[in-house]
Amino acid sequence: MKTWIVLTSGDVIARINPLEFHDFYELIGTRAALEAEGINFPNHEWPTGFNSVSWTAGAFKCRISRERPKGAKGPRREFMNIDWWCFRCELVESIHHFEKTVREKEKELEQARRRATDAGRQEWSAFCRRYRAMEADKAFRGFMGRVLGNEPLFLQRQDFGGSAS
Repeated sequence: MKTWIVLTSGDVIARINPLEFHDFYELIGTRAALEAEGINFPNHEWPTGFNSVSWTAGAFKCRISRERPKGAKGPRREFMNIDWWCFRCELVESIHHFEKTVREKEKELEQARRRATDAGRQEWSAFCRRYRAMEADKAFRGFMGRVLGNEPLFLQRQDFGGSAS
């Protein structure tokens, strides 16, 4: 199951939706924090209560509205004047998730057909040779260990003789 990607930076929370259903992101925080992030919208009139302001900017649909803080309890009327906002931005011409699924499956099928050709099998064989050469190159592995800060993990292959390489 896919979940939200949540990033926090100072007083702003960024939620990125990785789901196939919508392409959007949200910035959540106080009015001052969102203004500091450069959120600009027509007329610069912030909504009142739980109303929202929506507009289109190029290829994006944007909306700003008050949001109940996470974990807050009580009736909605108690949060009518709270300074906690959600700025949402999504693509105007977003592709429906069913169409995205079809496109992904078509791409997978195209890749599978390519792998089934002689040229595809040659490409796979060349990739495997390069990978085995990299695996056997102790100097390269040491370099990668220094770059990554640890010894990189490589899968241990079993050859047909039964010994690990």
